[in-house]
Amino acid sequence: MTIDFLKLVELIKDPDLRMKITDLYGQNIQLKEENHKLRSELQEIKEKAKIDSELVHKHNHYYKGEDGTFCTRCWDADNKLIGLHEGSPGYGQRYFSCPNCNTNTYIGEYIQPNVRGVDWQ
Repeated sequence: MTIDFLKLVELIKDPDLRMKITDLYGQNIQLKEENHKLRSELQEIKEKAKIDSELVHKHNHYYKGEDGTFCTRCWDADNKLIGLHEGSPGYGQRYFSCPNCNTNTYIGEYIQPNVRGVDWQ
């Protein structure tokens, strides 16, 4: 059963009652919009909490199962799960670089010069 709000208001003769009903209708719309916004925010919070529970912090990176290595700065500051790129070994150390914030992180592993076919001499 659909009621046409404008037709209903036209039937009401009392101007004060008409104004009250119109105000209540407006408040109802605002509450529906606020409810939708709050539900969306709650969904985002739940999704972030789910990702947080799956992330493991190790060697200045976040790891998520088999999905790869992620930037701690981007996740902690902006809630962006940005995959890290492995860089060329600098001075024999293994490092990763974030394509979003340009953060470089070393994981403390020394790479033997012959592992990657790099001539270090």
